[in-house]
Amino acid sequence: MQRDIAPQAKNSVTLESLVGAMLLSAAFLVYGAYGLYQNDLLLPTRVGIQHLQSIDAVAFYAVVLIAVPTNAIKLREWMKHGDGNSNAFKTADFYSKLSVYAYIVFLIIDIFS
Repeated sequence: MQRDIAPQAKNSVTLESLVGAMLLSAAFLVYGAYGLYQNDLLLPTRVGIQHLQSIDAVAFYAVVLIAVPTNAIKLREWMKHGDGNSNAFKTADFYSKLSVYAYIVFLIIDIFS
């Protein structure tokens, strides 16, 4: 006996939410660039404001520069195919995770040096 399989729901992300995400990403990039220009990147946290200066700010901004476009590619591929099996999605996911892991390693080295 063959079971009826319900059709998979199509991913529906509204244009307004996509534009909002793009504007928020652009705002993060501009804010980070301004923080690098001032040599004091302020990050609000639960326990107060974290100040990143010099190489720490550059490393954090590099992760943001990699994460924003790769996440945009992942979102586009997810909307197009409905899953994470496309090559573009897997490549973007790899570079996004690689940048975060590299930043974590950088922080560990920076703490102990």
